[in-house]
Amino acid sequence: MNDIDIQKQNLRKIFLAKRSSLNPAEIDILSKNIAQKFVQIIEENKLDIKNKTFGSYIPTKYEAKPVYIEEFLVKNNCQICYPKINFLTKTLDFIENDNRNIFLNNKIYPKILEPFGNKISKPDNILVPLLAFDKYSQRLGMGKGFYDRTLMQLKIENPKLNTFGIAFKIQQSNQALPVSAQDYILDFVVSA
Repeated sequence: MNDIDIQKQNLRKIFLAKRSSLNPAEIDILSKNIAQKFVQIIEENKLDIKNKTFGSYIPTKYEAKPVYIEEFLVKNNCQICYPKINFLTKTLDFIENDNRNIFLNNKIYPKILEPFGNKISKPDNILVPLLAFDKYSQRLGMGKGFYDRTLMQLKIENPKLNTFGIAFKIQQSNQALPVSAQDYILDFVVSA
């Protein structure tokens, strides 16, 4: 394990504790505030989101809930798809949900819920969960690299892809996060 990996491992412990300090009511209120900030970012940056495909995620117990952003997206005729781990490529496939809302626990990472089905979609924009972020839109994830590899590949395929980190303000690092060459830098971070 190199120096950057050790730093990241230590930061994960700190930010897991910070994030888990929020109770369900706080998470819900802050998630609604994040959705409002998301709308502001869309408007301020004049981003065309109508009729686009958005990758979202099913939050774990302490992650910001994207459901309020999804409600706004659906009103704008956006298609929502959800990530499913592809263990062969070590990336994420975004699966069309077909409004069935059926999610299953991943067999290796049971805390992760994934969509039922296999119809892969290519998102135009992605809502990205994270553990920590900094003022440079650098993201600290859980350490498996699934999002980093996926986002890099999707950005090559679609240079117009927008990535939106979704987090609580308490997840912001006061210092620049340690990064390595395989870490993907987000286009936007939406927090409250």
